[in-house]
Amino acid sequence: MLDLKNRSKLYISDEELQALETFARRIRGEVFFADRWMLVEGQAEYLIVHGLARALGYALDDHGVALIDAVNNGYPPIFAKLARALNIPWLAVFDGDDAGRGYLQGIIDRDFDATWLADRCRLLPAGNLEQQLLADGLGAELRQILQQLGKAQAATCDEVTLRRLLEDNKTDYAALLAARLQNDAGLAARMPQAFRDSIGALRGLQ
Repeated sequence: MLDLKNRSKLYISDEELQALETFARRIRGEVFFADRWMLVEGQAEYLIVHGLARALGYALDDHGVALIDAVNNGYPPIFAKLARALNIPWLAVFDGDDAGRGYLQGIIDRDFDATWLADRCRLLPAGNLEQQLLADGLGAELRQILQQLGKAQAATCDEVTLRRLLEDNKTDYAALLAARLQNDAGLAARMPQAFRDSIGALRGLQ
């Protein structure tokens, strides 16, 4: 009975398979041949985590890690289920808002053990990505980056406006922040702990 229960966890419904087929067309096919997966929500996280990993001396592509912006390409819990079916070790970092908590619950609902997931899935404690970066004291750097992007008001605006500017220019600021990370070890050390811990956990993840 235990064996049957474990094998049933590998079952993927026709609806989920159809969704995965659609999602797979949007992402790099090599993710299915990667040694490990790291799931994040969107393209901004994708850019930042790649830059941070290189800054920490663990370039993901060089170590067989596929970084998947799972929300852009579908629904994170389905990727978690697929990883289990393919026996691919994985971990994830989601926003600590209602959406991020919903993704985590969606994974639990697919018969993942909550205790096991506690070691694999992290939520940004301050909320979404921009809230976390500001909570980690990166406001000055983010203001500079926005000014580079032509947002002069970023120099003096209040934090609510600053966060809105960041959210409205997500991939643009993320690309510049990722580039800075590769040349600034001090900045890398101040990035969200959840990202840094997850990159560290990828080493030898099984």
